[in-house]
Amino acid sequence: MRIVQFVFLVLLVSCGKAPTPVSRALRINIETEPKTLDPRKARDLNDVTLCRMLYEGLMRISRQGTPELAVAEAVEITEDRLEYVFHLRDAQWSNGDPVTSYDFAESWKAILNPEFPTDIAYQLYVIQNGKKVKAGGNESLGIYTPDAHTLIVRLEQPTPYFLEVCAMSCSVAGSSEPTLIWIVSLNASLKFSSVSIKR
Repeated sequence: MRIVQFVFLVLLVSCGKAPTPVSRALRINIETEPKTLDPRKARDLNDVTLCRMLYEGLMRISRQGTPELAVAEAVEITEDRLEYVFHLRDAQWSNGDPVTSYDFAESWKAILNPEFPTDIAYQLYVIQNGKKVKAGGNESLGIYTPDAHTLIVRLEQPTPYFLEVCAMSCSVAGSSEPTLIWIVSLNASLKFSSVSIKR
């Protein structure tokens, strides 16, 4: 009798509907088509919001509104508050290449290059000689990369909000190669078909 009940129970349970697959699509309602996905040029709210979703900076703003570590795993600040040493964690681009301090340095130097077309360069003028370099001067920019996991930034003057600057979209790393952008999270992917960043 117990065997009959067990078989009946198994048949009853197995006759149910197959579980409905869970949709892992992310739909974002934005007002207008983005003008750019290059964080070094993003200025309007839609572009900046999308860049924040696609890129991770050295820092990010926490839910409490304060800067917290992101790609940086540690930050050392000198007593005079003029030098910041960022130690990067192991991170990867979407194609598997490592994110390095050189990526951040190249991106910031590109923004401050007089020939690079961007109107957000002023956000990096706190970096030593940033404004002079953008104006075409030959001064040495206060960005140093002693190795792939260390970024040293020297400032013009103590800037209490510099960690917040490092959380802005203009401060994320850029790749020297055109990059297909995609995010993979929880086995779901958000794809911008064949979007590449022109450098």
